[in-house]
Amino acid sequence: MSKTPQIPLPLGFARHTLASYISGECNQAAIDLVLGWPSWRTPVVYVHGPAACGKSHLARVWAEDRADATVIAAEEIGARSLAGLLKVGRLAVDGIERLASEEALFHIADDVMIMGGSLLLTGRQAPGALSLALPDLKTRLVAATAVEITAPDEKFLGQLLLRLAEEVQIAMDPALAAFCVSRMERTHLAAVNLIAALDQRSLAAGKGVSRDMAAAILDELARP
Repeated sequence: MSKTPQIPLPLGFARHTLASYISGECNQAAIDLVLGWPSWRTPVVYVHGPAACGKSHLARVWAEDRADATVIAAEEIGARSLAGLLKVGRLAVDGIERLASEEALFHIADDVMIMGGSLLLTGRQAPGALSLALPDLKTRLVAATAVEITAPDEKFLGQLLLRLAEEVQIAMDPALAAFCVSRMERTHLAAVNLIAALDQRSLAAGKGVSRDMAAAILDELARP
């Protein structure tokens, strides 16, 4: 099956609470590590995994519900003044693959260590696989405690579809979710894109979702 193209996500997916974060075999290690703060083995923790797997959500749960930390998108590092970012010694940097300034992140990591603080990073690649030009930064990230969010199983995907449907107020029953899981690409992103497409299609048609509607969208998303 071809890779699912990304569809703009509905605003309903913007909640970042632990209660709305589904746990499963694919992400339990990441949940345990992140929520194990402040008893981290290293000052820098790195959560990596595929698109839409919940890395940003988990980072915000840590920052907002646990550590009272600042969250910044990696592409903003270097474009913003570093003054005040580490005022409490805790920071989450989301989306390392979009990092704008390696030197700025290196200095942030050093400041965190000096302050005895905590730095949570998220990215799609493992630390050792990142294409970084600054050797010192790569050394810092490779030394971080890293945990991977892996591909979801069918049970998790079914739960994810139902949760996302609830977020955008789509009436989806477990039977329809199971039907979708049996035919869809086994990725978090495919689940997010399917619900986004169902939401758009049902709103345009002025009716609820159905198996026929889901089947048609799944066929469309699977085309090259």
